[in-house]
Amino acid sequence: RSTWLRKSAPFAFLSDPLSAHERAYAEGETEHMLIGLLNSLDCYWISHPRALRAASWKPEQLVRARQFGFAVPESLLTNAPNELRKFRREQRSVIFKPLSDPDLASDQVDRNEREVGSLSTTIVDAEAMADLDAVAEVPCFFQSYVDKAFELRVTVIEQKVFAARIDS
Repeated sequence: RSTWLRKSAPFAFLSDPLSAHERAYAEGETEHMLIGLLNSLDCYWISHPRALRAASWKPEQLVRARQFGFAVPESLLTNAPNELRKFRREQRSVIFKPLSDPDLASDQVDRNEREVGSLSTTIVDAEAMADLDAVAEVPCFFQSYVDKAFELRVTVIEQKVFAARIDS
C-alpha cells in the first residue's frame, strides 16, 4: 500500500562486464522500465521519484526555501572567476558545494579511470582563490558560509515531523 524510494543505486546486470555501448543501452532500458513501473503504482509514496528528482536542483531549492520563509545564505552560481572574486570580497567567508554529485560522477566511470575521490562542501580559502581556472570549466555553486551549532535533517510525512540532529 505504500512505497519508500530512499536512494537509487547503480544497476547490475547478469552479463557484467558489458561494453560501454551495451551498458548504456541496458541502463536506459532498465531505468525506463523501472521508472515507468514506479510511476504507474497507485499507492502512498514517501519520496516519489518525480519529487526526488525535483528536490535535487539546488537553485530551485533555494527559491522554494525563500518562498517558505527560510533565511537563505547569499549564493552565487557562476563559471566566471571574476564573479567569484567579487563575491568573496563581499562575504566574510565563502563555501563551494557541488551542484549534482559530491562523488564527482565517480560511479559513472570505471574504477581505474577515476581521478579523484569526493568533494564535499569546502571553504574557499586563499589557496583555492589562487587557482580559479577550474571555475571557468563548469558551473560552480558558492554560498556565504554560515556558522552552525549543528545540522538538522527533517522529514515530514503528512502531519508528522521527524528530525535528526547531525553534529558535523
